[in-house]
Amino acid sequence: MYSKSILSIGLIFCSLYLLGQSKLEKKANRAYENFLFRRAISLFEKVEQPTAEGLRNLSDCYIKTQQYGKLEEVYQILISTLPYNSEDLWNYAEAVKYNQ
Repeated sequence: MYSKSILSIGLIFCSLYLLGQSKLEKKANRAYENFLFRRAISLFEKVEQPTAEGLRNLSDCYIKTQQYGKLEEVYQILISTLPYNSEDLWNYAEAVKYNQ
């Protein structure tokens, strides 16, 4: 009985934590959609587990603000941990080319 209560409380806190992350990413996406790229970058960088869309938006922010070194890092994460598409692979190659 006692262990079930602790487990339930732990699950509630984990759920609240994950909800907070998605809200932060939504806020970052809104900043991105409003062309507030530097603000979006600061928010995206705080997201613990960004979605593929979030990483793509972050990479676009880095392009818009000419931060190519960070752009390459984001694409490395995207193509190594999340389902990616051929465009992501192409963009990663372009990012590597920018940094040479």
